[in-house]
Amino acid sequence: MIATTPGDPRPVETSADALSLLDNVQRYAGWLGKDHVSVAVRADVCGLAAAMHAGNETSVCLQVLDKDVQRLHGGGVRTMLRKALRALQAELDRETERMPCLPASSE
Repeated sequence: MIATTPGDPRPVETSADALSLLDNVQRYAGWLGKDHVSVAVRADVCGLAAAMHAGNETSVCLQVLDKDVQRLHGGGVRTMLRKALRALQAELDRETERMPCLPASSE
């Protein structure tokens, strides 16, 4: 669920696969209605996109987004959004696993 290890201040380059999955999440969020929860989901997606493009840690954004998606009324768009969000989370997890470890501090 995270794009960097906790406490790691280094920005991380987001892969093209993750950005493509983010595009899908943004597209599906754009199809939501104008109710309060849908507006919150779109705001969460904007925050996630900003974090990913900046190379920042994304776990909090993903947790908030997942919680708000669960609050949506059932339907086709919600289902598609949840699948795209899970695929994005899995890709970000894979990126985290591929990250090189930081050298031990020599203080």
